[in-house]
Amino acid sequence: MKIKIFLSLIVAIAIYSVSGRFFGLTKILSFLFAFGGFILTNRIITLGINFFSKGKQGQSLAKKDKSEIVDKVAEKIREIRKNTMKIYDNDVAQEVVAICRTGIEICDYLNDHPEDLSRARQFINYYIDAFEKIVSQYVELSLRKEGNSELQSSLKRVENILGSINETYKKQLKYLLEDDILDLNTEISVLEKTMKLEG
Repeated sequence: MKIKIFLSLIVAIAIYSVSGRFFGLTKILSFLFAFGGFILTNRIITLGINFFSKGKQGQSLAKKDKSEIVDKVAEKIREIRKNTMKIYDNDVAQEVVAICRTGIEICDYLNDHPEDLSRARQFINYYIDAFEKIVSQYVELSLRKEGNSELQSSLKRVENILGSINETYKKQLKYLLEDDILDLNTEISVLEKTMKLEG
């Protein structure tokens, strides 16, 4: 606040000096121009401060919104993982846990790199919900005591698709990491060239 007044005062003094010395205005007119300059400068600085603080606030809100999205996804994955306790087949349960582990790795990455959230749009908007439905329906169907051949066939289909889901999750993680790997390789190349030049 003090800096704003100080800068406005400097502008006012400069206007007062210039208007009297170079334009031959009376002291009263010079003072009025200087006062107007003080008010105008003060207003411009205030508008500038408000503009930049709003921009920063908008950025932090956007970051907060992204963080909330990732937190919701991570919570869904944790709920899916809890469902594995109801799965009697250990192999199926372990497969689901492995997918959840990859999903949490993706969430951890997105928490560290919220700017990459758009690159994981399909994972967030489709893959998680589809996986959640598949697992909960599998649990519900597998708990039925009386199972016909159609039910057994549906359960088998789910068991067969789990490996593909895991691969899809891993591909998503790899896709997100590609930029970081590219940046790292670039840094290593620059470092190697610099070391050669110095050697």
